[in-house]
Amino acid sequence: MNHDTSRRCRPSSEPVPIPPNPPSELLQLLSSKSWPAVLDRLTSHPQEIGSAARFRNERGYTVLHSLVAYNRAIPGEELVPVVKRILSAAELIDWGSEYTLDTDGRDVNVNTNEVEGEDTPDESTPRRTGGAWRLLMDQKNKSQWSPLHLAFVQGGYAFGKVALAKSLLQMDDETEDQEDDIKSRERVLQLVDRQNRTMLHHNCENLAPNDDSFEAAHFLLSICPAMIFARDSKGNTPLNYTLSRLTDEASTRSGIALSGDGFEEYRRNYRMLKLLVSAMEREDRRRHNHEVENGVQNSSNDSVNGVSETNEIGLNTETTTRIIDHSLNDFELAENESGLTAALRNAPQHEIETATTNNADITPHNILHSACRLRKQLCPQNGSLLLFIASSKASKYEYGKESTKKLAAEPDENGNYALHLFLSNESYNTNSEKDEMVRKEAKLCSSSQEYRIVKELIKVNPKTTSVANSNNVLPLRLAMDTGLRNVISLLVTEYPQAVFMDPKLDNIKVFAEILVCISCDSAERVANNETDNTGTGNKNEETTCFSTMFFLIKSRPDVVVYGVSVSKLLQEPQPSPKKSMFAKMSRFWKG
Repeated sequence: MNHDTSRRCRPSSEPVPIPPNPPSELLQLLSSKSWPAVLDRLTSHPQEIGSAARFRNERGYTVLHSLVAYNRAIPGEELVPVVKRILSAAELIDWGSEYTLDTDGRDVNVNTNEVEGEDTPDESTPRRTGGAWRLLMDQKNKSQWSPLHLAFVQGGYAFGKVALAKSLLQMDDETEDQEDDIKSRERVLQLVDRQNRTMLHHNCENLAPNDDSFEAAHFLLSICPAMIFARDSKGNTPLNYTLSRLTDEASTRSGIALSGDGFEEYRRNYRMLKLLVSAMEREDRRRHNHEVENGVQNSSNDSVNGVSETNEIGLNTETTTRIIDHSLNDFELAENESGLTAALRNAPQHEIETATTNNADITPHNILHSACRLRKQLCPQNGSLLLFIASSKASKYEYGKESTKKLAAEPDENGNYALHLFLSNESYNTNSEKDEMVRKEAKLCSSSQEYRIVKELIKVNPKTTSVANSNNVLPLRLAMDTGLRNVISLLVTEYPQAVFMDPKLDNIKVFAEILVCISCDSAERVANNETDNTGTGNKNEETTCFSTMFFLIKSRPDVVVYGVSVSKLLQEPQPSPKKSMFAKMSRFWKG
């Protein structure tokens, strides 16, 4: 979809030209941190908190921006009284001509911002109210940061961050929120800066998150869950920020900063990653259930949550602010039936449903279970999230340095291990016939993220390939039902008996296709000249592939006769329109 980049930032969102005037007395008092004098000045001259150019500093910050930006060494709780007084003063101002400026940055319609009484001088032009929320949504500076952004930039305040955020969002536990306040609060939380970053992005920039950072993440997501899906201008979600610190090489900036032992610092980042993964999976599952209940189907023309897609950055037509795009980047699951699943389509419907959706309504047991259930479009494209969480390093962060426990070795209440859950995830289907690129990428088995993820899960816990879940379904059957064609060889070579344990796999066509998968996987390894850690190549894995194929053919020799008949069929000058599954599979791998 071609996006109109000219709409990303409206002229009214550009920084306000700041004339070379001396700072106001209120700004001077703020810089001296004379809080009693600041409070007195706010009472006597509330107009100085306005957003006109003469009340901004050289960065384009209003008084509220300056208060939050330049006092990070102070616990956030100490700033709460000043924040409340500024927002109270903002409600006293007539905002009718605040944003009317000429090319030189001077006010065209001079607004003295004088406090008005109950009687309006001109009854036909009543005073415009709601100044507090207008001030909170002000982004007229070079970075397009709102006051709330500044409370979280580069990790934000070390202490009292949530208390400060609550005061900025005008959240009072003693009074009941009005509907307009709730909507305005959500809009403030949806603001994005010049690089499309939300407050949650900034909160996750801290190299070693502290307890305040965890509390702040919980707080933000409790009010605006959609924030977890927001992507910055580089396509990164808040989750990517935290994951990069856990997976970066030692030579990178974060790697150097966390060099040495750094176990506790890395463990804190892992704790933040757990929080974000769990929140993303929970919100995605809630949205999916809502769609199912309301009969909503995903399509390329509609966004997942029912909001039509317009551009990369959601622009509100009534305000001058930039907000989160709620579309979740084309969540579209493949609907076409793969060759492997086609051979199983005659299975009873209840068997198909329980094989793939038996874990849809229960809470994940650990972070790896949550990550395996995330839709592919939500995860990093290189598969780094699942590869890291499945690794022994993540298990060390979870259980401690000396522990031998593995995240991949824990089943959920339905008997599904992480391998079962990943193979049940239909968003990883590589057999869609609609997209030519998908078919081409499916040929590169060992280079796909699905292949590498399954290989890591098997490496950490090999026995799961032979374990059926509570519905008596093996991982091989789950992969075939889902359409994960490029991992079939991994599952079969690890546990060949799985082919004979499921009665629905007792089919000559399915049997032949499994042999094709193993053969193509082995041939690709040889063509790519892959090597293992010893530098001796993949001779052992290649031998395993051939041994598995020999075992399968020996167990069912009639597949040879079937293969000969198909070969003759393929050699015909005008092939019959009714080709076998094996013939279709062969054409697929030949390109």
